[in-house]
Amino acid sequence: MCFSAALMCVHMFQVESACTDQNYCRNQYDPNNKVFIRIHWGLTQVPTDIPTEAQWVNLENNAITSLPTGLLNNLTQCTWLSFKFNHISMIEQGVFDFLSNLEDLNLRGNRIFKIDRVWSGLNNLKVLNLGSNQITLVEPGAFDPLTNLEKLYFDVNNMSSIERGSMRGLHNLNTIYFRWNQISQISQGAFESLNSLEVLHLSSNKIHSIGPLWKGLNSLKVLYLFSNGMTLVEEGAFDSLTVLETLHLGGNQISSISGLWRFLPRLKILNLHSNKISHVEAGAFAALQNLQELSLSFNRLSNLDGVFEGLNTLTKLSLGSNLLSDIREGTFNSLFSLMEFRLENNSLATLTPDLLINLPRPLDISPSNQFSAEPNSWNCSSLCWLKHEEQHGTVRFLLDNNNLPPRCANGEDWSSLQCGAQGNANCETMLTLFCCSFMALPSIL
Repeated sequence: MCFSAALMCVHMFQVESACTDQNYCRNQYDPNNKVFIRIHWGLTQVPTDIPTEAQWVNLENNAITSLPTGLLNNLTQCTWLSFKFNHISMIEQGVFDFLSNLEDLNLRGNRIFKIDRVWSGLNNLKVLNLGSNQITLVEPGAFDPLTNLEKLYFDVNNMSSIERGSMRGLHNLNTIYFRWNQISQISQGAFESLNSLEVLHLSSNKIHSIGPLWKGLNSLKVLYLFSNGMTLVEEGAFDSLTVLETLHLGGNQISSISGLWRFLPRLKILNLHSNKISHVEAGAFAALQNLQELSLSFNRLSNLDGVFEGLNTLTKLSLGSNLLSDIREGTFNSLFSLMEFRLENNSLATLTPDLLINLPRPLDISPSNQFSAEPNSWNCSSLCWLKHEEQHGTVRFLLDNNNLPPRCANGEDWSSLQCGAQGNANCETMLTLFCCSFMALPSIL
């Protein structure tokens, strides 16, 4: 973008000062890059001295209250226009009629409460930022002229619903942000014209239940639904999203996930952290043949029998902050591609070597967390094999987010725990002795 470069070679000119803050005021025009800047100037209306050849116009942090018809007619060359953080509450129809070259329009942080059909003339607009306003209503067909729009910001407004027809005409839209609204209802067909949409942000709303609402979203790859207070996801709710790759459902109150993943063959990332899931059926994720990351942290899981069947491509698994006190052998046998494994903040005391024997090496593990009220308190004398794997670099402890190596229940310090190469007294069982002897050899894994 020419904007950042322009600030380095800017040409200053003087106008009658209306500066509201000497620390932030800027009144500049760079004729080489055709950038006009007048910010923190206390402007109450669009200035009339903007050069007609200006391509970037920055009028942020002023006190402009309206955009009446005619005031922007001279900006026929403008491609980037920002009114961010003004007081705009009224936009007249026709105000953008002469801005056919405009590609990016920023109206974030104003006082707009309703979206009418005011976008005529913006045939080449690609980015429209309406975030942090007071929008409660979008008239059907309001965006009809924006046939080339690619990104739309609607975050931090007061929308309570998304009605059918409100997104009509946005056939080239790639990304839309609805996060941090009050949305509790989405009408059937609300997204039916968004054939090119790939990323949909609906997080931090009040969507308490989800059904098959996604008609028309044939290209959707990323769907964010976290922090909605959601309690119900209907069976088959996502069946139509056949190219979906990322699904975030964390931070809700979901207790059942039965029958939700049957037709998501391309899903790579599934985030279910911070819900109320206490039971997952055996093979629940088996249809997700391309899944790479799965987070089930901060739930109520105590049994994992058969849960991970078929997840041959999984590389990251998060099971922290559940109610796990025991994990049966064979639970992870199908995880041939796993590289990162999180177990912190459960009630586990030990891990047997053959529980992880089929997992690839090197393997990153987070076994403990120093801020947990009930961290895993390990019987470290049974983890001789894990100590040897750490020493040989085939197991590495993740120390991010205050994670620690295993915390020993008897007060032993993991770092000074002694395990001999062979026949160590801590290697009590034949299986553990085999593991210790094997790990004493040069690592070939």
